Amino acid sequence: MIVLVDTREQAPYSFSRYQGVTTGPREWETTNRLFASWKAYAERNGEHPGSVRSIGQTISKRGFMADRATVHGSTQRLVRGLSLKAGNE
Repeated sequence: MIVLVDTREQAPYSFSRYQGVTTGPREWETTNRLFASWKAYAERNGEHPGSVRSIGQTISKRGFMADRATVHGSTQRLVRGLSLKAGNE
């Protein structure tokens, strides 16, 4: 269970209820794709999604590693240890 809370914005990022992610040492996802999926989920459930920056910082505080890598020919920010499940893009 992963519950992410950004106390600065008082916005819950509750991935324990969000079943769209997989965790593991080989998992990774771009921050933009992760946020887009989270934002759609949060808005459907009446929650404030925050921003790409705030969710990236919050995820990092919970032990997931922020990184940069070349994805499809361009350098992008990503999170290691977390990925979207198929169908949640």
